[in-house]
Amino acid sequence: MTSRMLRRSALLGSISLAAATLPAFAQSTSGGIETVTVTAEKRSQNIQDVPASVGVLTGEELANMHATSLQDMEGYIPGLNIQPFGSAGLEFVTLDGVPPTASTTAARVYLDETPMGSSSGFVAAQIITPDVMPYDIERVEVLGGPQGTLYGANSMSGVIKYVLTPPDLTKFSAEVGGDVLGIQNGGGAGEQVRGMANLPISDTLALRGSIYQRYTPGYINDIATGAKDNNGAYQVGGRISLLWEPMSKLSIEATVLDQQVLQHNSDRVSYDPVTHKPFPGGGTLSNNSYLPEKTNIDLLLYDLTGKYDFGWANLTSASSYQLIRTTVLGDETAAFRPIAPLIGLPSSIFVNFPETPRVAKFTQELRLTSDQGGPVDWLVGGYFTHEVTTQRQTFQVFSAPGQLFPPPINPLEFATLDSSYLEYAAFANATWHITDTLDLAGGARYSHNNQTYLQQLGGLLVGGVEAFPKGLSHQDVLTWDINPSYHFAPNDMVYVRIAKGFQPGAPNALPLGVTGAAKFYNASTLIDYEAGLKSIFLDGKALADVSVFYIDWSNIQVPVFFPACPCTVNGNGGGAHSKGVNFNGNYEPIDGLLLGANLAYIDATITDPIPSLNAPSGARLLYVPRWTWSLTATYTMPLGDGWNLDAGAGFRHGGDQWSGVQGSFALDLFGDKVPTAFLDPAYNQLDLHIGISDDSLRMQIYARNVTNDLYLRGSSLATAVFLGTPYAFQGTISQPRTIGFSVDKSF
Repeated sequence: MTSRMLRRSALLGSISLAAATLPAFAQSTSGGIETVTVTAEKRSQNIQDVPASVGVLTGEELANMHATSLQDMEGYIPGLNIQPFGSAGLEFVTLDGVPPTASTTAARVYLDETPMGSSSGFVAAQIITPDVMPYDIERVEVLGGPQGTLYGANSMSGVIKYVLTPPDLTKFSAEVGGDVLGIQNGGGAGEQVRGMANLPISDTLALRGSIYQRYTPGYINDIATGAKDNNGAYQVGGRISLLWEPMSKLSIEATVLDQQVLQHNSDRVSYDPVTHKPFPGGGTLSNNSYLPEKTNIDLLLYDLTGKYDFGWANLTSASSYQLIRTTVLGDETAAFRPIAPLIGLPSSIFVNFPETPRVAKFTQELRLTSDQGGPVDWLVGGYFTHEVTTQRQTFQVFSAPGQLFPPPINPLEFATLDSSYLEYAAFANATWHITDTLDLAGGARYSHNNQTYLQQLGGLLVGGVEAFPKGLSHQDVLTWDINPSYHFAPNDMVYVRIAKGFQPGAPNALPLGVTGAAKFYNASTLIDYEAGLKSIFLDGKALADVSVFYIDWSNIQVPVFFPACPCTVNGNGGGAHSKGVNFNGNYEPIDGLLLGANLAYIDATITDPIPSLNAPSGARLLYVPRWTWSLTATYTMPLGDGWNLDAGAGFRHGGDQWSGVQGSFALDLFGDKVPTAFLDPAYNQLDLHIGISDDSLRMQIYARNVTNDLYLRGSSLATAVFLGTPYAFQGTISQPRTIGFSVDKSF
């Protein structure tokens, strides 16, 4: 699955793109391992009391990792795999072996109470992933397995949840900081500046704001143009939160968050299509783009959350409005030059491909949660969302960079698609405390969605403007979970969880007069069977969280090529199984030294052949390494006069993985097989940090990818338009060795 394949199939008929303190509520277990309070089940709970697989990275851990994106978290949370695609915010997310296989996402990203990103399949939701800079947040929670009961559509494989640090009514605090960094083979220095302030305005009103800007220097050279280090990137953003507590039982918090990602050129590299080695004159860190492949992603969120405590229950109202505006420029020069003479154009043309998906989404959730302590804890609620999306795609032809051909040559081809997604749902969840040690939990969610689209196709290659009939679909879905657990000690638990999740189906965009292709594709559903153990032992100095799971996945959504258009539409491709084990453990052998280990083994394969991909039964799914694991160590030692030394190391390993369904291929114009899946190699990455700090100042030296392990992800063959013959082997390259120095000052 490549960006060029996604673009081409879209235009040929269907737009289908594929800080530095611990959390305030960290809890110590008799002076040993610290546990964290999470909101995985939409109520505050000690993570050891949640009968499900939940991974957490705290604000302190993220600061020590110097994490700037989701990819930096991969390997440190079992079962989480991030497949980068050239820029932060363009990523495929896989949890517990369930990847996005078509044009909708399988994992949902939440920011506090807000579901982020599109729920539909019309604006590349499977790859445009809300990737928030993890600054001024309390933690990131990762919930593995289907979360359809509480989190709804597209949480089929799990949920990634950013929890922002809320305003504090009790005290003033502020922080400023910055980094200077260098990248092996990079062009110049990178830098980051950041700041946060919390201002209590009165006993009932507090304001918190944060801002950040990061520049990452480029390290990829272009052999087509001679440009050096052309993939530099900026991340700029911030948020403001206002908390009002007019009475002890009522709180209202309003948040505005804005973030922009600007990538000057893609992180993907280009190699020889036959040998998969660098082109002559290039190197490992080289691409072959005639025009810049820029990415710009702007995320704007308005959120309003109110909470009222009735005493016997708590009422929560969460409202949000979000705008996600994305522009991706693709270079299609090499794809079009072989056919340029056939359409009356010189073979020296330049072609770019701007894509501009837009998402405007309103959500509203209202829920009532019982006070804890009775024989039954319960939760009931309702949810509504209205989403409007637009997608614009154009092939533009240039005689030279910056010099467009006049009409009617331009636009060579264009597509527009306007769509809407309307959903409402009701859900309930309850936990019956049968005895002091035995609990039985369960829940269900009923949801209904309506989807519409309207598409047009036109340009020189189409011969005018072609309107598509309006598409409509309606769908009712019931998801559920059953979750017994047994607490055989205060901090020890075994549990079983059976849960159902889904991805919505939708109508297919088909040209007028085309028959034989499916007008709709069905929802994809799965059932997850999970058993787990959570335990704190060795007098509170060791913690283990282990789970085993078996996922039965039905009606997988896959792209289907339909030659009568010719076009690619969405379809359903049989079933798949994912089975495995996740482990997370910590051990504190002496005061100040904390050792950690994470491991995941996942075997994810299709159970039925997928004819549209030419993939056989038993083939491994894409973006799922069989083995991932990490080892971490942090050590803190007093130096005197209030100063401490802190040092840490993290080593992570990811096994080999397929960039498409194993064995899948397409046919070019001459009937030759062109592979669409490649086995990307395993990787090993070592990250280090060391620093000193007191109550207000922290200085660190850090290094990421110390061994400079350069590896490809998402390998694919880029092919010529209509001919289907490969002209480049491409993949996203890992960021080379990065060394930086950071300073943070708090007040």
